Amino acid sequence: MKYNHIYLSPHYDDAALSCGGSIHKQTKQQEPVAVITIFAGAPDLPNAALSKLAQAVHKEFTFLNPNPSPQDIVAARRQENEQAMLFLGADSICLEQFHDSIYRGIPGQNIFFY
Repeated sequence: MKYNHIYLSPHYDDAALSCGGSIHKQTKQQEPVAVITIFAGAPDLPNAALSKLAQAVHKEFTFLNPNPSPQDIVAARRQENEQAMLFLGADSICLEQFHDSIYRGIPGQNIFFY
């Protein structure tokens, strides 16, 4: 697919929240748009290896289940992103090899970047 416009979104909701109006306008003019979410992956970590920020975010997502995994959180955020891109008319591309920001660091050494 050839795109007239490509947006680089660091995290799942960044493009929709910051550029949603432009994306919608472009797709309504039949201009193909792609949004590439860069940090879209979920690590395979036990809950004990979560940063304090990640633990707080996980508490916010207990509506998914009482003890959501990083995969649960990222899947829910991705689904929300996909719905936003569908509404805006843009294609969504997610780079899962890069972890979402709250999971970045060196968990084995209890070092977290956020």
